[in-house]
Order: sequence, then C-alpha cells, then structure tokens
Amino acid sequence: MKIPNWAVPILVFCGLALIVFLSNRPPAAPNGVQMVTSNGEYELRSDEALELCRTPLEKFDRSEDLTEAEKVNLDKATKLYETMMLYRPTAVEPAFQAGRCYFALANTDLAEASLNQAILSGEEILRQSTANGNSAVKEATRLTLAEARYVRSLIYQSVGDFKTAFDDADYAAQQVNNSPNYLSARASCSLQLGNMQPAMNDIAYALKLDPNHKRSLQIATLIDAEYRATHPEGAKPGAAKPGSQNTPPKTSN
Repeated sequence: MKIPNWAVPILVFCGLALIVFLSNRPPAAPNGVQMVTSNGEYELRSDEALELCRTPLEKFDRSEDLTEAEKVNLDKATKLYETMMLYRPTAVEPAFQAGRCYFALANTDLAEASLNQAILSGEEILRQSTANGNSAVKEATRLTLAEARYVRSLIYQSVGDFKTAFDDADYAAQQVNNSPNYLSARASCSLQLGNMQPAMNDIAYALKLDPNHKRSLQIATLIDAEYRATHPEGAKPGAAKPGSQNTPPKTSN
C-alpha cells in the first residue's frame, strides 16, 4: 500500500512528537514501576507504600493470616520501596520496610537482602550522628536498627539459624530492654540453643511487661514442656532467677 505524499510529513511529525514524549518520561525501574526522580515524588511514594502495607504488616506482626488482597498490597508496596531505594541507596527506611514486606510475603531471601542494606546504612548513619553529636538522628536510627535486627532474627529463626538469630535478637533486646517482642525473640533462640535459664528469664520479664503477649505465652508453654521432658519428677520450672523478672535481663548468654 502506497503512502500518499501528503501523509509523509504528518507521520514524521507524529514520530518526532512520540520520541519527545517518551524521552521526557521517567525511566522504569527493573520491577516496571517508574523511577523516582525528585524528593517530592519520593515522599509521595513513601506515603503510598505505607498506606498499602500498614494494615497487612500489623496483622502479620500479630500472627494473623493475610488475605490475598493484602498480599497484593504488600507486593505493590515492595515495588514502590524498591524505586525509593534506587533513588536514595543509603536511606534506611525504604530498605527496612521492604524487608518487612518481603518477610510477610514469605520471601526470606529478599527480606534478608533488604534488611542487610538497611542495617549497613543505619550503622553508618549511627556512626556519623554520634560523631556529629546529632542526638535526634542517633536515637531514631538506634531504634530502627533494633527493629531491623529483630525482624532479621525472625528470618534466621525461620530457616533454623538460631545462633545468628540470637545475635540479632540480643542486639535488639539490649538496645530496647522493655520490648516483649525482642525479649521473646531472644528467649526463643536461647531455648533452641539449649540455654533454658536465660530463656526463662527473658520470658518472665516479657510477660511482666505484657501478660497477654502472644509470642511470649507460646514460648512459656514450650519452656514448660521442655522442662517437664527433662525433669520427669514433675517439678515445675521456676519463672526466673530471683529478682530477674523484676529487672530487664541484659543478655541471655
């Protein structure tokens, strides 16, 4: 089919217009989502991702089952966080939140990789803020690092690496010694490593902080069963060493 002469300029113009249009669009990230190109867009992505993942992560933290729609929202959130990580490679928050989302989606490899990035960046920021005397940044980073190490501890526990998991949980529990989550994570590792008394100490204090803490109650049941299995005379395990349930344990080893 022959193109009329009058149509050639129109086609050329349309082609040039398309090229200009495409060249002005932000490039796509590897996951297909458009790249972040400004600080304002970064903040918008952050708000959008947080809105998508807030409820599913809260349910996951409570050990509740996620709906398929909530899993889809988590997947969308990870894609947004990935573009934010490309825009600010040393930012802690998007890598940390991506790690949480991936873990909730049972993708432990990507969860660990994201948390590793968050922890490396956070440790550097912590060093800089300490040197510069920026107490606000130092405190915020310290708390985020504790939470990131706690989540990574759960990942290591899920794959059976209890020694590495203990190190992360111990770090978190020493940074924030009144968190039932951190104490129960450390107790779980101690129990798996055969360290009964430290596990009992941590769970006793965790339940003093929150008598209804679900994970601590579950571990207390495991401790009781383990103790009864190794003490056939039927004696009940003591909750903790004298005084230890009234003060936060500093370490489980």
